[in-house]
This record gives sequence, structure tokens and C-alpha cells, in this order.
Amino acid sequence: MSGNGGWANPAPAGLVALAIACFVFYAVLSGTVDHSCIPLMGIWLLGGFVVQFTVAVIELREGATTGGNVFLFFSAFFMFVGGFEFMLKYFAAVNGWAMDAHIDGWAWLVLWLSLILWTPAYLKQSPLV
Repeated sequence: MSGNGGWANPAPAGLVALAIACFVFYAVLSGTVDHSCIPLMGIWLLGGFVVQFTVAVIELREGATTGGNVFLFFSAFFMFVGGFEFMLKYFAAVNGWAMDAHIDGWAWLVLWLSLILWTPAYLKQSPLV
């Protein structure tokens, strides 16, 4: 988390954006909401991208390299790419466009590995550990 270098710590806003993403993913994947909401979910994720990208830039500016990189990672791949993919896949399904989405699994494999490797570095900086 960023130190006190003249900027307020924006990490709570980034965590709220992450929580929104987790809640909407849960709602869609558990069947709590209909899949017709997926374009709206994409828009919520794009909104989260704006928040998390801002958090990442401030964290990096303040010298919090681990936290800044984690937020940059989430803003780019979890929020921005995820939001656009949900909207694209929805419109592809509605219009009957053929699309092989297997490439997502390969990309998410790299993201999963990165998170596993970053977790100890992030936890090391936490005052709770």
C-alpha cells in the first residue's frame, strides 16, 4: 500500500472495485441473475477499470511497487479485458458469430501463475501479517 507522499491512499477504492467485480461474477456464475445482464456486467467492469487504473498509478507513483503492480494487473486484465470480453461474447452469441474462446484459458493460466507468485510479496508488505 502506498505511503504518505502527499497523496491519500487510494487502495480502498480499488478494493471496492474488486468487490463489485467479485459480486457480479458470483451473481452471473451462480445463476442468481439471468445471463442477459452480461453487457451491463461488462460496463460495471469497465467502471472498475477506471478506479483500479487510477489506484495503480498513484500506488506506483508513491513507490508501492507490489500494490501498484497488482492493481495495474487487475485493472487491465480482470476489469478492462473482462468487461470488453463479456460485451463482445454477448453480442457474438446474439448475432451468431463464431468465436473460439479457448484462448482465454491460456491467458488466465498466466494470470493465475502471476497471482500465485505475487501473493507472498503482497502479504509481506501487509501490516496484518
